Amino acid sequence: MINCNKVTKKYQKQIVLDNFTYNFKTTGFYLLFGESGSGKTTFINILSGMMSFDSGNIIIDNNEFNETVSKEIISFEADYITQDTFFVEFLNVFDNLRMVNNDDEYIKKMLVKFDLLSKIEQYPMNLSGGEKQRLSIVRALLSGKKILFLDEPTAALDFDNKIKVFEMLSEIKNRVLIICSSHDLEAKKYADEVIRFEKNHKLCEGDNTASEKIVKRKKLNGKYNKKQDTKKIREYFFLKKWFVSKRRNKKNKVLFSVFLTIAICMCLLSDTPENRLESNIECIYKVNMCMLQSSEKDIEIYQHLCNEKGVKEVVLDYGLNVPTGEILEEEVEQIIEGDYEVNVPVLPYASEAFKLSDKVKYGSYFTGKNQIILSAEMAESLSSDSPEKLIGQKLTKKFYGIGEIELEIIGIFDYFNDFEKMYLKAMGIKIYTGENYNKDNYSDLWFINGEFTKQYVYDTSFFSNEQRFYTLYFDSYSDMKDYYDSNYKVYDEKGDWLHIGLESSKYLGIFDMFHKVTLPLSYFIAFFTILFYISLQKTELVYNNKFISIFDYAGYDVGRVIRCFMCLNLIEVLKICCISTIVGISIAKILNIINEKYIFFEFQIFSYNVGMVLIFEIFLIIISCIFIYTFMHKYKYVSWYGNIIKNRDLL
Repeated sequence: MINCNKVTKKYQKQIVLDNFTYNFKTTGFYLLFGESGSGKTTFINILSGMMSFDSGNIIIDNNEFNETVSKEIISFEADYITQDTFFVEFLNVFDNLRMVNNDDEYIKKMLVKFDLLSKIEQYPMNLSGGEKQRLSIVRALLSGKKILFLDEPTAALDFDNKIKVFEMLSEIKNRVLIICSSHDLEAKKYADEVIRFEKNHKLCEGDNTASEKIVKRKKLNGKYNKKQDTKKIREYFFLKKWFVSKRRNKKNKVLFSVFLTIAICMCLLSDTPENRLESNIECIYKVNMCMLQSSEKDIEIYQHLCNEKGVKEVVLDYGLNVPTGEILEEEVEQIIEGDYEVNVPVLPYASEAFKLSDKVKYGSYFTGKNQIILSAEMAESLSSDSPEKLIGQKLTKKFYGIGEIELEIIGIFDYFNDFEKMYLKAMGIKIYTGENYNKDNYSDLWFINGEFTKQYVYDTSFFSNEQRFYTLYFDSYSDMKDYYDSNYKVYDEKGDWLHIGLESSKYLGIFDMFHKVTLPLSYFIAFFTILFYISLQKTELVYNNKFISIFDYAGYDVGRVIRCFMCLNLIEVLKICCISTIVGISIAKILNIINEKYIFFEFQIFSYNVGMVLIFEIFLIIISCIFIYTFMHKYKYVSWYGNIIKNRDLL
């Protein structure tokens, strides 16, 4: 099977092999015997394609090689086993063997034969040196290799394990060609042929030059490619176990997730003042209305507003519309003489349109036109002991243009917190917050509803300074914002005014300070998180990079292995990002809920700027992919044998 004809190898001026000629049969145990440094390993490296030679030729399976044996050809037929056994450390014995053979029953039979079945679930690091050597031979046989190159396979083994390895080689020598280098005398007992090497690098004995005709070199034929094509590629199945391996430092992974979660929380905390204000208006103050100041006296404007998309109810304000200037003579008859109410806030009649309708503590929300709801302050001033007894009582009030009206007390509100007062402020109802609040100032605060003020819609005298005020209530903040964004310029051109009650806020300054302080801090934490992730990945890959060459050794395409590993790494990063995002947003949500209940701050602590979080996570993912590609590409061309030599040098 292997014919060596006058093979010569030189290191600088020193001849290591001098016209080495030998013919190896298809099967048998050939022992390259001699002390260290005599050229045994050099010869095996030449046969395995790891090293070039200077002259002569080598014929393997009817393929002639000059200068270098083709690794692409020899790797399909031969397996190289050294004293430094190598396996994928994050795969157990069974999976390491399944990399080269997908017949599970056959694998188990081979393990039984070589007394390794009890180790099937163990990891290579837990095996003894002798068990690893036997496992290497089992793997070679399972891969269908017909040639075994062994370089000092028993150098690091005790006597019992040496005997087990040599006995195993003796058992299989009738099926495969074994070329083994060793300086162990015990090996001679099991060898069919002994080829002696000495440090003068001259072949001393064992020259049995064959008379077989040398076959001219043939091009790589189809059978080798066929083996590659028919091999079941299962990189994903094996590589994904690296990401769940018990050998990986789970604490570092958890720590990375914690840093990422903190970075996400900081992103949510460092939102821009404008976005934060809008988030407060939508999520905390729950604003769903905008106010329109119109100069049009056309009574059809009211109906037009009611038909706008998303509008839940249009309320004609009372206090803002009561005429405060001089009244025209022709309108005098329509006005009942005497004082009348001028500062009565109006709520929407539909409870769904008013976000604080559930704040009614006693009684119910509006069910009729001539009904009022008292503020908690007014109810306490009228009946501090039993305010609920006020429900159903009547109050007589005088209104512009219609005179005295008897109104029924239908409900009593609970005290509004500062967030709810901001909602009322957006409606034009001003109740002070914090230290500026004094409940005595609101002892006469009561509310009418939109059904009551609807009777003024067709009253052309119901204008204040030639302006009429409406409040438009929408199904949601987004509907209101869409309407506002689409129409505020149109109204402005007409001389009208459409505005959201909380467009400007005293909290903008606080939000701006938050932004300036927390944004640099969030950048720092994000940068630290990325550096930590890169350091974590680099540390793990430095100590585990040789698995790439082991896949190459097992016959897998290295390019596919690296691409598969990058995809799996991307999936893991996405998974960690998703988990950290969910946890970060949940923490922010919980803190916002606590603040909303106890109001430590009169605004929302965290706002949910999805864009900032996505930009950070996309940046992290891109950096991760670039780093993994760069690092893995570095080891793409490092052979398994190169890794072994490197590890020996380190030792």
